[in-house]
Amino acid sequence: MSEQVSEKTLSSQSGFWGFMNSMKARMFIAFTLLFALSLTGIQLIEHYGIPFTPYVGRMLTEKINAFNSLSLTADLKKEHLQSSIAEFKNDVLMFSSDYRLRKFAYILKKDLRAILEQTVDIPVIYKQLRERESFYSIKQYLERIKSTYPAYSRLDVLDVETSKILISTNSTREGTALFDYPEVLITGIGPQDPTISMWKLRQTGRATFTVAYPIIEPEEELFTLDILLIIYINTDTILRPLLHTGGGLGESGEALLINHNREILAPLKHPLEDGRVARPFIYRITAEPARRAAGGEEGIISSNDYRGVPVLAAYRYLPISPESGWGMVVKRDEAEIFKAFRQSEFQRLLFGLIFILITILITTLLANSLTSSLNKLNRIAQLVEMGNLEVRAEVTGTEETRTLAIALNSMLERYQHWKEELEILVHKKTAQLNEKNLELEQIVHITSHDLRTPLVNIQGFSSELSGVFKRVDELTNQGKLSDQDKGELDDLLKNDAPKCLSYIQKSTKKIDTLLKGLLKLSRLGRAAVEIKLLDMNILMKEVAASFEFQIREKNVTLIVDNLPPVMGDSVQINQVFSNLIDNALKYLDPERDGTIRISGEQREDKVVYCVSDNGLGFFEEFTNKIFEIFHRLDPAQSSGDGLGLTIVRKIVERHEGEVWAESKPNAGSSFYISLPLLSESS
Repeated sequence: MSEQVSEKTLSSQSGFWGFMNSMKARMFIAFTLLFALSLTGIQLIEHYGIPFTPYVGRMLTEKINAFNSLSLTADLKKEHLQSSIAEFKNDVLMFSSDYRLRKFAYILKKDLRAILEQTVDIPVIYKQLRERESFYSIKQYLERIKSTYPAYSRLDVLDVETSKILISTNSTREGTALFDYPEVLITGIGPQDPTISMWKLRQTGRATFTVAYPIIEPEEELFTLDILLIIYINTDTILRPLLHTGGGLGESGEALLINHNREILAPLKHPLEDGRVARPFIYRITAEPARRAAGGEEGIISSNDYRGVPVLAAYRYLPISPESGWGMVVKRDEAEIFKAFRQSEFQRLLFGLIFILITILITTLLANSLTSSLNKLNRIAQLVEMGNLEVRAEVTGTEETRTLAIALNSMLERYQHWKEELEILVHKKTAQLNEKNLELEQIVHITSHDLRTPLVNIQGFSSELSGVFKRVDELTNQGKLSDQDKGELDDLLKNDAPKCLSYIQKSTKKIDTLLKGLLKLSRLGRAAVEIKLLDMNILMKEVAASFEFQIREKNVTLIVDNLPPVMGDSVQINQVFSNLIDNALKYLDPERDGTIRISGEQREDKVVYCVSDNGLGFFEEFTNKIFEIFHRLDPAQSSGDGLGLTIVRKIVERHEGEVWAESKPNAGSSFYISLPLLSESS
C-alpha cells in the first residue's frame, strides 16, 4: 500500500514539473511578471519619486514628517525622565540630610554593634532595636515620606558593613540581608551625587528602580558610606505612563528603556517575534536602534525592531552617572505610518499578488529545506534501528527541525546511558548470582557432609538397638531365666539400650540444629531492611547491656570508643555487633584478663568499625573460612552452631558493605566492618 502511495506521489510531482516546463506555463509566468513589474514601477515612482529630480515622492515626505514627530516625542520623554531623576536625587539628598535622621541612624548603628556583642540571634537583635527611641523615630520619618510621596513604594535604611536592612517601611525586610544589593548602589555615589539604579529583585524577579545616598553622621565633615538611605520608586506610576502613553506614538508606537548591556528596564508593549513576553533584565535587544542608543548615540533610523517588524525610530542617550547611562528608543511601526498608502484597491490587489508569489516561492523553499532535514533524520532513525546508538543528528534546518534533532540526540544519549546502566546492572546481578550459586554449593556440600555423620550414627545405633531388643526377646521367651541370663538382660536394658538411644538423640539434635541454622539464614535473606541514620553510640549501649552478665562473669573489660553514625537497619546492625562480641567472648584466652574494644572512623564515603580482642586468635589461613556456614575453629572447645560470623557477613553484604578479619595465634583478633555512608538500599 505504501509503495502505491509513493508511486502516486512521484507521478503527481512529475506531472506538476512537466507543466511548469511547458511553453504555456512559461508565457503565463512571463506576461504576469511583465504586468506586475509595470504596475510596480508606476507605484514606485509615485511613492519614492524620480532619482536626480526634485520629486521625492509621497512616501519619503511622509517619512520625514514621521521622523520629525518621533524626534520631538523622544526629546520630550528624555527631558521628562531627566527631570524626574533630578527630582528623585534632590528628594534623597533632602531626606538623608535631615538632622534627626542622621542622629538617630548612627545611634541605632551603635546600638546594633552593642547588641551584636551579646547575641547573634537576628529576631532577638531586632526585637531589642525596635524598643529603641531611635528606631521608632526613624520609622515614623520614613512612613511620613512614603505617605507624602505616592511614587515611592518603599524606603530602607541599610547598614553597608553588614548589608543588613536596619529599618524599612516594609517591616518584613527588617533584619534581612540585601542579597539583591548591586555594587552600583555604592560604587557610583559621590558627595551630593546620589546613585540611580534599576535592577532585578531575586525574590520576585521584578524590576526595581532605586535612588540611594549615604546618611552622614552629624558633625562629621568627611563623606562616608556607613549607612545608606534607599528609596524604591514605583515603576508602574513613573516609567509605564512615560514609555507607553503620550502623543506621537499612535497605536503601535512605544518607547523602550535599556541599560548599557541593551537589557530592557521595563516591560515591552508587544510580544516578541516567537510570541513570548520579554522580561526586564533578561531579554537583550539586538535591534540597531537599541544598539546605538545603548552605545551613547542619538539620532533617527529606519530599521527592524525586536519583533522583526520594520519601524521608524528616534534614539536618545540618558547619562545616569559618569560611568554609565540608559538608552531610549521611541519607535512606531512603518505599517501604521504608511497606512494611507495601502488604501487603494488596486494597490491591495497588487500586493496580494506579490504576496501570493512570494508565499509560493518561500513555501517551496521551506518545503525543500524541511524535506531535506527530515530525510537526514530518517537516515539517523534507520541507523538507530540497525543498532547504532553512537550516531547523532546534525542540528540544522528550521527551528522545528533543529528542535526535533536536539530531541532525537537527547533521546539517543538517554538510551545509550540506559544501555550502559543496564549492562552494569546485568554484570552486577550476574556476579551476585554467581556468588549465590557458590554459596548454595557451599551450603549443599557442608550440609550433606554434616548431615551424613548423624545419619550414619542414627543408622548404626538403630541397628545395634534392634539387636539389643532381639536378644531381650530371646531371653524373655526362654521361660525361667538363669542368673547369667538375668545379668545379661539387666546389662542390655540398663547400659546398651540407653547408650544407643543417647547417641540417636544427639544425632537427631544435631540434624535439628543444622536445619534450624539453614532456616535462620533463609529468613535473614528475606527479612525487610529499613534503612535509616543510626546513632551507633546509642546502639552499642543497647548491645553492651545485653552482654552485661557474661562480661561480669568472665571478668572482661569492654571499651567502646566514640563511634560515627551510619545508614543501616537498626535490628540487623545490632545483630552484627552482638554476634561479634559473642564470638570474642567465646574465644578469650583463659591465661589473661579479657579485653574487647569497639572503635570506628570515617574514611571518605564509608565508615569502618573494628571489634578487637586479646583472645586466642587464629592462623591466617582461616581468615576466610571462619565466615563459612557451620564452620567452627574448635568445635570441641566452643559452643554454638557455626552461624554467627556467617550471619554477620550476610547482613553486611545486604548493606553493600564488607567484613574481614585479621588475627594471629595467641595475639587476639580484629574484625572490621565497612559500611557506606549512604546505602543503595535507602
